[in-house]
Amino acid sequence: MTESSVLTIKQAAAAIVGIINASPRSPRQAEIEAIIARAAVSATMVSLSHAQARVLEAVHELVAAEGALGEDPDDDAMDACGALRDRVDETAKGLPAQRSSIVDIILRAQVAWCHADRDPQGRLIGLSDDDDASDDQATAAQLIRAVLQFAGIDFH
Repeated sequence: MTESSVLTIKQAAAAIVGIINASPRSPRQAEIEAIIARAAVSATMVSLSHAQARVLEAVHELVAAEGALGEDPDDDAMDACGALRDRVDETAKGLPAQRSSIVDIILRAQVAWCHADRDPQGRLIGLSDDDDASDDQATAAQLIRAVLQFAGIDFH
């Protein structure tokens, strides 16, 4: 699913029914999560500025696309994720340089997560003693995780 618009709960339900009926196979969890993320973004956007909402939507689209990659992604899927990462960066430029709220900090942590090194399961590299990470990677990963945990966000 490459649509980037946000959905109401009713539209999300219709989209899920659509993917169930469109194929003889059951939809993967990642496909359903991508639809739900689009609905969740619309619910969250109520109290966000336009710039904040754009960043949040871009982050959620990237997270959903990466979650749907599977174990052996093709070049087109990887290119699509790269384009979505570029969109995250472009929308993040719209955030104020001077952080004015905790929302700005949480959004910056989400943008940082999009660029952080992660293992195949999507966990930040540098959080485990088993990871071969530099001190800088480990410190950055710990900070990103702390901010996201504070906000109740878990991308994997």
